[in-house]
Amino acid sequence: MGQPSRVQLVEAGPGRGTLMADILRASASFPSFQSALSVHFLEVSPFLRSAQRETLERTAGAGALRADTSACALCTMA
Repeated sequence: MGQPSRVQLVEAGPGRGTLMADILRASASFPSFQSALSVHFLEVSPFLRSAQRETLERTAGAGALRADTSACALCTMA
């Protein structure tokens, strides 16, 4: 597999987003991996989308997130 230029992490039904936050925190020591990440949540609940956004903002910083509410996706981390 080598070092792909893009890696998509997609989580369906992510709850509050704590699993993805843990993955991002654990991968912080691998900057080339993090720069290749594209993170997507599939969530239909507006309440949980808000909770996920708050969780990831605490982990990744608000500047790393942009909203994409089409097709029930919450966040994409570029």
